[in-house]
Amino acid sequence: MSYKETREYFDKFKNIKPEDIKASDVINVTPRSKSTIKEYSSLMEKNLANRRFCATSKGYLGWLCDVGEAGDIVCIFAGANVPYLLRPDDDGYYKLIGECYIQGIMYGEALTNNALVKEKFKIR
Repeated sequence: MSYKETREYFDKFKNIKPEDIKASDVINVTPRSKSTIKEYSSLMEKNLANRRFCATSKGYLGWLCDVGEAGDIVCIFAGANVPYLLRPDDDGYYKLIGECYIQGIMYGEALTNNALVKEKFKIR
């Protein structure tokens, strides 16, 4: 599943509140929904095999590489297509851990909602 497909999938659910979901919505499984569930499950298994679900300190949800840890920093590098995960070292440097998907900042949204803090990182 591409980043765009993942974003579109998350966008479908961002305004759903728990009180909007009825037990019948969860329990009613039709033959068509069974194939959709199977297809979705297969895509998620394939594309998220080495990923870990996360919530940032600012409340964003997303997927990190499987070695992501609490305390890592989501960073948007100027000109990059996706955010990256950095891990601070004790000596003021950072280690590049990998790319990530964070819903709400993938397609320039962070630029429009003032969620960015400009900072320089020394990476090794």
